[in-house]
Amino acid sequence: MKLFSVIGVSQSGKTTTIERLIAELTRRGYSVGSVKEIHFEDFAIDTPGSNTDRHRRAGARQVAARGFHETDLLYQRKLDMDEILLHFDYDFVALEGVTDMPVSTIVAAHTAEEVRERRGEHTFAVSGRLSDSCAEVDGLPALSALTQLAELTDLVERHAAEYAPPRSYTLNGQPLTARQNALLAAALGELPAGLTLEEIKP
Repeated sequence: MKLFSVIGVSQSGKTTTIERLIAELTRRGYSVGSVKEIHFEDFAIDTPGSNTDRHRRAGARQVAARGFHETDLLYQRKLDMDEILLHFDYDFVALEGVTDMPVSTIVAAHTAEEVRERRGEHTFAVSGRLSDSCAEVDGLPALSALTQLAELTDLVERHAAEYAPPRSYTLNGQPLTARQNALLAAALGELPAGLTLEEIKP
């Protein structure tokens, strides 16, 4: 499972970039998951007074909402990225706005200064609005997800790094998936910090 992130200020083209990359990776035959970081302190998917909210208020530590077309797992705290990734088993996972994990990163920006403020050791490309007006920023290729999607996706394929879960095992020489690693670690009594067995059992 390979990870990459698209970061940048609001309205810089992050969502357009990641949406187009997900579509192109899918077109190329990969399975893709995504994580969107929400930067609004009052954000909550659950609404006050809903049945699931009533379950939570009654004391449920985790609530699942199961509908005809989706299932939502509602945790009563912010999970760290390793905990979130326990639920993923895809070729690629695209992270939007996630800055607390060292993964291969594209910076979406309006200006070169925004790139310089956000550039890190794992940054491999620039996209977003700035990429419509320049070809590179301080040696980083600037590629538009609207007009240079194939080239940008090629870079993602080359630079996205394999995710290494906190505990890693192999079976007959083959690496386990992130979720399999977590379940095995739990069975062996090596739960990642902050996790309980109830939170990761299938």
